[in-house]
Amino acid sequence: MPERFGNRNTVYKNFNRRPEQGVRARMLEQVQSLTHRRGELDWIASPDSTIVRVHQHGATLPGDTGARSNDKTFGREPPDQTIGRYRGGLTTKNDLDRDGKGRALACLLTPGQVVVTSMLADTLREIHVKGRLGGRRTRPDRVVPDTGYASKAHRVWLCEHRIASMIPERVDHAAHRRRLPGRPIEFGTVQWKRYKRHDVVENCFNRLEQ
Repeated sequence: MPERFGNRNTVYKNFNRRPEQGVRARMLEQVQSLTHRRGELDWIASPDSTIVRVHQHGATLPGDTGARSNDKTFGREPPDQTIGRYRGGLTTKNDLDRDGKGRALACLLTPGQVVVTSMLADTLREIHVKGRLGGRRTRPDRVVPDTGYASKAHRVWLCEHRIASMIPERVDHAAHRRRLPGRPIEFGTVQWKRYKRHDVVENCFNRLEQ
């Protein structure tokens, strides 16, 4: 550890204590609030997730932790650790919603075997940005997820919560619609330009991991 960080034991203790005391959550809430008040938050949210390998000190957990080899059956999980088992071994998933400029709006940690696309609604419910008059904004103007989130259930949920969405149509869904004609999903030039901004979430993950 660089000497400018101070005593390593003090850094370690502070690193553990501050999350438990909610210090980091309050810091993020304050930063989001100040940015929102200045009108700088871009309320086009892009949900996605990334897998984080469990630290080597967690490698001694019981072999039945998380899911079995089929990645579907849940096993025992240490409380409050969101440690699960996926193809890569013991893992945790970071489900993130970011704004159009790559800043975090909400984050959830889940065990590695949890299907990422099932967390869309849960992650969006975590958005609570305090405004100038004390109220909280909980809904983005639009979400721009990738094709993994393309499902009728997600489209219906977003519609019920009055959130516009830009979800590309999967190839198999389009083929099914051609066999049983229904209302086509509009995804023209303007929509593709909006969808190109989805890569901001990957850039956000890169910055967090660095």
